[in-house]
Amino acid sequence: MIRLGHTLPLLTACLLVHATSTFAQTAQVQLIHNSADAAASIVDVYINGELDQDDMAFRTATAFLNVPAGPGLEIGLAPSNSTGSDDVIASFELSLSEGEQYVAVVNGIISAAGYEPAPELSLALFSPARESSLSSGTTDILMFNGSTDAPGFSMEEVAVPVGSLFGSLPYGEFVDYLSMPSANLSLELTMEGVGTYSYAAPLGPLGLQDRAVVVVASGFVDPMMNQNGPGFGLWLAEPGGGDLIELVGQEVLPTRVQWINNSADNALSVIDIYLDGSLLINDLAFRTATAFMDIDPDNDNIVAIAPGNSTNVFDAFEEFDLGEGAGRSNVAVINGIVTSVGYEPFVPLSVDVRSSAREMGPDNETVSLLFHHGSTDADDPIDINDQSGGQGTLADELAYGGFSLYADVPANDFILEVVDGGGEPIEEYDALAATDHWEGLGVTVLASGFEDPSANSGGPRFGLWAAFPEGGSLVELPVHVNVGVAEEAASIEVKAWPNPASDEVFVSLGNEVNDQLAAAITDLTGRKVMDIPAVDLVNGRLRIPLTTMTNGSYLLQVAGDESTYTVPFQVAR
Repeated sequence: MIRLGHTLPLLTACLLVHATSTFAQTAQVQLIHNSADAAASIVDVYINGELDQDDMAFRTATAFLNVPAGPGLEIGLAPSNSTGSDDVIASFELSLSEGEQYVAVVNGIISAAGYEPAPELSLALFSPARESSLSSGTTDILMFNGSTDAPGFSMEEVAVPVGSLFGSLPYGEFVDYLSMPSANLSLELTMEGVGTYSYAAPLGPLGLQDRAVVVVASGFVDPMMNQNGPGFGLWLAEPGGGDLIELVGQEVLPTRVQWINNSADNALSVIDIYLDGSLLINDLAFRTATAFMDIDPDNDNIVAIAPGNSTNVFDAFEEFDLGEGAGRSNVAVINGIVTSVGYEPFVPLSVDVRSSAREMGPDNETVSLLFHHGSTDADDPIDINDQSGGQGTLADELAYGGFSLYADVPANDFILEVVDGGGEPIEEYDALAATDHWEGLGVTVLASGFEDPSANSGGPRFGLWAAFPEGGSLVELPVHVNVGVAEEAASIEVKAWPNPASDEVFVSLGNEVNDQLAAAITDLTGRKVMDIPAVDLVNGRLRIPLTTMTNGSYLLQVAGDESTYTVPFQVAR
C-alpha cells in the first residue's frame, strides 16, 4: 500500500505521474478511481508530465498504461485545472518491475471533516496483474475492498455454485485472482455485523470470457455518516478501462426493521402494526421494541398503525409508505398523537425511519449509539452530551422526529446530559453501558414522554430510554444523582438493594448510623408516593415494603436529626 504523504484542501483533484529520470524499461499500470470523497470526484492523470487522461471520474478506470519501470517513479496529486507537474501538492513514490503489470486503485478520503471513518487518500497497488484469464472459458476476478466504512466481508458464489470464495477481507486489501466460470454468477457478500447482500455478475453476457477483471467494493455502507455520498456496491473494471460496471443485486435480500412504539398518547399505549394489509405485529406496548425482523422489500410496504384491539387493517388510525425511506436495516419509531384533545402541542402520528441501522457495534468493547427525539412537547432541538466519558457531543441539534449520526463509544458507564436549544441543561441520565453489558451492540436511545404531563392528559414523564437489537421493553436511563452522598455528611455511604427491587428494598447507611429516621419516597418529578414513619435503624439498615408501588424509578430520602440522605432505586416486577 502506498500512502499519501500530505494533503491540502481542494475542490477537485488529479493524479500526476512524473519520472525523476529517463527509463528505457517500462511497466504497465491500470488506474482505477475509487475515492468516494466528493472533493476528488474528478481527476486528471499525467504521465511523464504530459496529460494522458483528462477529467477521469469516480468509478472509472484507464486501460493498462505504459509507464517507466524501476525506482523513482513519482505519483503526485494536483488540482484538476493543473497545467503541469509544478502544480503537485502531494506525492507518492513507486518502484515498478520491468515488464510487470499492476492494478493501482486510488482510494480513501481527502477531507477529514464529514467522513467517518476518514482514512487518508492512498494508492493500493497489486501485481502481477493481467488482462486475460489463465484458463480458457473462465473469467479471473481480482477483488478489492475499497469501501472506507465497510467492515471486513466474506463472499461466496451460490448460482453455479462455486461455494466460498474468501473469508474476511478488510478495507484496503486485495484477494488474488479467482478463476470463475464465465456464466451468470450470484455473489453473496456477508458484511460483519451488517448483513448479507446478493449481487449478480453476468460474466458471460458482459463478454468477459477469457478476460481478467477487477471488482471493487465501492462507496459507503452508511452514506449519512459520509456527507450523503454514494452508497455501497460492487463495481467491475474491464481491462480496457472505461466506466466501471455496477453489479446489480440479482435478488434483493429481506429488509430488516426494528419497530419501536414511542407514542405517549394513551390511545396508542398498545398498538397493532399492519404491513400491506396483513397483521405484522400484535399488541406492541408503549416503550417496547421488536427485534430486528425481515420484511419483503418487493412488496408495497404500506404500514398501518391501529389500536391494540384491532380486527383488521381498516381499524387503523393512519397509513404510511415505508418503501422509499427503508434501507437494508432500519429502525422505525412510532411517534406522535392521535387524540384530538388533551395534548399540547398536538403532533400528528408518524413513523420515523432511520436507514443504515446497526444491530452490532464495531467490536466487543464498543457500543454504537443512535439517538432519536420522540418527545412531542420537549425542546426542539436538543443536544445530548457525554458528561463523563470524554466523547463530547453525541447528538447535535436533534430535532423532533429526527435521528442522530451513530456514535461509537467505549462501553463504560457514563453520564448523558440533555441540553435545550439555548444551551441550558435539562437533565442528566446514567447510561450503564458496562453494568448492563451494552458492549458490541447497536443501541437506540430515545427521548420519550412529556416534559409537562399536566398539559398532556397526565401522560408519562420525559426521559431517555434505550432499545436493544433483541427487542423487548425499553430500558429507562435513571436520572443521574450523586449516589451515596449525604447532604450534610458526605462521608456516609448509602446503598439500596436489590436494585431493581420488586416487593421490598433494603437501605444501608453504614453501621455507625443508628438514629431514629423518617423516610419518604418520591418519583423523579418530586411527587411524594410514600411516607415512612420514623423508625430506629438496626445496624444502620432500613427495610421498606414496596407492594403498593408500581414499576418505575424513584428517589428515597432519609432524614435524621442532622443529615438528609438520598438514594435512587427502581421497582421492576
